[in-house]
Amino acid sequence: MFAILSTQFEKADQINPGLIEWIKSDSYLTLPTGTSRTPFYCTRLEESPVEELDILFDWIRSNLVSCANKLAQGSNSAYFGSPDWHRNFDIADYWGMWYNKGASAMEHNHWPYAMSFAYYVNCPEGSSPIIIDGNEIQVESGQLVIFAGHLIHKVEPCPVDNRFMVAGNIAYLGSLGAGVVQW
Repeated sequence: MFAILSTQFEKADQINPGLIEWIKSDSYLTLPTGTSRTPFYCTRLEESPVEELDILFDWIRSNLVSCANKLAQGSNSAYFGSPDWHRNFDIADYWGMWYNKGASAMEHNHWPYAMSFAYYVNCPEGSSPIIIDGNEIQVESGQLVIFAGHLIHKVEPCPVDNRFMVAGNIAYLGSLGAGVVQW
């Protein structure tokens, strides 16, 4: 069973400079762990603040069913018995994170979301890895990591400045994503 998926985005060089500028300009909150964060955005209710996010999200969306299929392998999930038109997912919300030296992320998860993602915009040499379910994943600029939303993850204090990333949650929509009206 796959619990964590990782891949590189081929358009990273095109979008990452704009994403860094967005995170820098939109970071308004410094968390107790020293990390700066943008507001939470809902993809269904709000227009993306920068075009680069639309490019990234279009790519992520195009791979969500494939990711869910891989994450569910070996799980004996009823998901595999559902018709293809039932397999609908979308990005529910997202935010940007800016880690400078000493900044971290406390251990947490994103349940009840089906999946969560972390896209690494800038990872200077020596950047802290993300630790998901006890697995340390070295990250680099342009890398996307998708994992089951219930998995515990954290980031140890960063030894370098300017580690930027975009994080978010992916919701399972089931037949609602296929145009079925909810009553």
